[in-house]
Amino acid sequence: MSRTPRPRRSRLLRRLGLVLAALLLVGGIAAVVLRDRVVEEAKNVARDLFADTEALPFEKSLLANSPARYPTSLDFGPDGRLYVAQQDGLIRALTIERRGPSDYAVTDAESITAIQRIPNHNDDGRPNPGLRERLVTGILLTGTRERPVLWATSSDRRVGGGPARKDLNLDTNSGMVSRLDRTGGGWQRRDLVRGLPRSEENHAPNGLALDERTNMLYVAQGS
Repeated sequence: MSRTPRPRRSRLLRRLGLVLAALLLVGGIAAVVLRDRVVEEAKNVARDLFADTEALPFEKSLLANSPARYPTSLDFGPDGRLYVAQQDGLIRALTIERRGPSDYAVTDAESITAIQRIPNHNDDGRPNPGLRERLVTGILLTGTRERPVLWATSSDRRVGGGPARKDLNLDTNSGMVSRLDRTGGGWQRRDLVRGLPRSEENHAPNGLALDERTNMLYVAQGS
């Protein structure tokens, strides 16, 4: 990919900065016509800035033989497998083989049910043994090839709220962060955080990121 020469790029960036500053100024004191002119100038600067940039070629292909259904989050693990979380709490670890250009297929799959086995409750705190699934909205893989570590956020799978304002008595404090460690041929689950908020609709804890330097785990929380 070619790039705009540095001196010219610097000039264009300074010009863009001045245009944006002018846009902020006229937003409060000038007429709409003048504001439209500033916006048009900003477009011209942006067009000049990226005029020499070549488009990156992307191709789309489907992953053949994938058993994943209604995926919500995915991440490659240190063991080379693609981990895919599903809406029902099942997590699949997929071994993928490249068969040719833009041609990939699943050759083996492991089903991880540890999150699905988390007990569920209703919003009044009573156990709900009939609810055997969890909504998984975020996973993260760390660890080593021999001992991968799977982090996951999950919550009550029921979805209420919405325009109909349905109250399904779902557990609005069901958000959890769990850690799964590979042990032999299975996974050992440890629930690290409980009681995170879960809306009556479907907002819940989701994305995860780990700062391995400080061992700090960051969790994105829906509200």
